Amino acid sequence: MDSRTVRADADEERLQLLLRAILTEGEPSSPSGTTQERERPDDRGRGSWVLMANRLEDLDSLSTFERTVLPMLVGRWQREGRDLASLPIPRGLHRRMIVRNRIVLDGAREALDRLAAAGIDAIPLKSAALAGRVLPERGLRPLADVDLWVRPSAHRAGVRLLARLERVRSGRGASSPHAQVVRDTVGRELDLHRHPSHLYASRGCTRTEAERRFDRTWDRRVDGRPPLSDILHLALVNALFSHAPEEPRAAFALIEFDAVLRHPDVTAAILDDVVAHAIEDRTATILVEHLDRLGPGVSAPLDRFLHDHLAPSLTADDRALRAWTADQHRRTGTDARFPLWLRQAAHTRQSVPQRTRTVARWLLRAEAQNLRHAPWAPITRLLRPRTWHRLGRLTSGVLAERRFR
Repeated sequence: MDSRTVRADADEERLQLLLRAILTEGEPSSPSGTTQERERPDDRGRGSWVLMANRLEDLDSLSTFERTVLPMLVGRWQREGRDLASLPIPRGLHRRMIVRNRIVLDGAREALDRLAAAGIDAIPLKSAALAGRVLPERGLRPLADVDLWVRPSAHRAGVRLLARLERVRSGRGASSPHAQVVRDTVGRELDLHRHPSHLYASRGCTRTEAERRFDRTWDRRVDGRPPLSDILHLALVNALFSHAPEEPRAAFALIEFDAVLRHPDVTAAILDDVVAHAIEDRTATILVEHLDRLGPGVSAPLDRFLHDHLAPSLTADDRALRAWTADQHRRTGTDARFPLWLRQAAHTRQSVPQRTRTVARWLLRAEAQNLRHAPWAPITRLLRPRTWHRLGRLTSGVLAERRFR
């Protein structure tokens, strides 16, 4: 076992310990998005503080997940009365997150105003929609970009509008079948979505279907804001489809959802509506996979959501896929990306792959879809030696599995 594998295993173990500590502590939200102090300082936060306190002077030793949650935890520890006087850098990271997030969210409002002035419909997604509504105004994590869902039939016009005085970001990932990124004049990234998640693009969603999905949310607005159930469902699908349970972004999505569920505005009726969207979009097993991986007894709100709202809605096919995804977490592959791709492919098709040839067919279809979007990309990739090395490992991984159950 090489050093990178050992480090990855250690990071995953620390992620699981810290995630469970954060969720066990909990922190209910008030209607204004601030937090309520209901326990004494010594009664809460002990788990995350013990796990992190002795390592805060060497931030380079922290994992990606630990660096992501640190600004949020510093704010929590300050409210709990922890002595952080000797830790100026973590305190500075907390202040930096507050300032940066305010700038990023201001960019969301400015972009929405420009689109509205031009008659282009757009809906904020993820933190741009949840912050200040059912999450604190500052958010819970450092925000990298603004996610806006632009009416699909007007997407090209929206990109042209926002790129007129700004520049389209160059480089890998700047454009994809489901979104395009532009960077504004102060450096904020605007991720302009055709589809609210990569999942829908992966399923080959037609233009008519994409427009219908946008209309469903747009027509349900109240006082100009999209319905809470819609943006909650889309925020979860966005993070939990693209990232496996052991990845930092997926773990933080559970922290955010736990905070959302503690907000008094999030009623049982709203959660039932979230599940109704998941049933309609065939995304329920994506949510279940991550909650199963977390396990019961960590977060009472997440347990109630799974037990009372989500689990009763599962069909026989959903339950089969639920069992299969749980089994996949116990497997090891010859290529690090193969298990991640395979779970995404299964969720995309809402189907358990029964044979090796099924997986091979999925791979070919995925490559064909990539080819339609970027015809010259395969030529570039074939010139790279690492492509051939990965192809060999990927083929070995497929052939090594006689059945995928």
